[in-house]
Amino acid sequence: MPNDLDALLKGWDFDAADGSKNVRKIVGGDGRLKVQIRIKCGLIQWDADGRPDGRRPYGKESLLDHCHDLLREHERKYGTQDGFKLSPTLTEEVREEVMDYYHRRLILFQIGDFERARDDANHNLNLMAIVRRFVDDQEIVMAHEKYRAFVLMDRSRAEAMIRLAKHEPEAAVEALDKGIADVKDFYREYDREDIIAESQEIKVLEQMKSQVRDTHNLPLSDSEILANLRDEQKKAVENEDYERAAELREEIAEVMKRLAAKP
Repeated sequence: MPNDLDALLKGWDFDAADGSKNVRKIVGGDGRLKVQIRIKCGLIQWDADGRPDGRRPYGKESLLDHCHDLLREHERKYGTQDGFKLSPTLTEEVREEVMDYYHRRLILFQIGDFERARDDANHNLNLMAIVRRFVDDQEIVMAHEKYRAFVLMDRSRAEAMIRLAKHEPEAAVEALDKGIADVKDFYREYDREDIIAESQEIKVLEQMKSQVRDTHNLPLSDSEILANLRDEQKKAVENEDYERAAELREEIAEVMKRLAAKP
């Protein structure tokens, strides 16, 4: 029967022990690259580029593009983006698109397609920014924001893997440093610096950075030296060791000069 999936699944058994064997890329009948995920009783297929479902909402490649068009139209009409709001219908559609890109990103990580994984992370971060600014319902906003640290972590991991594939371990460490800084900035933005020390996202990035450094025998970067000096300075002040704190201030200034001189 033409609708029977057995022909597609023959020779590709679901592997409960090794998830990497349940994912593959194919070229579809439309000539576009697809990602297929073998599940226990069938399969799921997504486009590798553009919307995972292959659709073009409102004639655009994605809802992100549609939202940008609406913003530009509003700005042309009123001279500002102030007053623009996402409709409840569009807000729900955005939520669904975020979830589709999220699920595809997890699979792209699994098959080592880190450039597409990074792009999917950026896509969702941009949609989250639109929701945060142009949706009044704070419950909806926070339903997205609670995942921002996780998406920032994934973007940093993907960028680091891209750099490692290009034999650029120093750039990989820089990408991980940026991810750590981005996650910290996110928590500080919401006055939740108390979460930083226990953040699982930061721990994952720190661990990956340590692995990269050990594997490639890399010294501490200036950014890491700066962070360590600032931590030491903070402890010196807390211990009222002001002489040491002053010495550290000078060392911090020297490192900041080196960082400022970098392109």
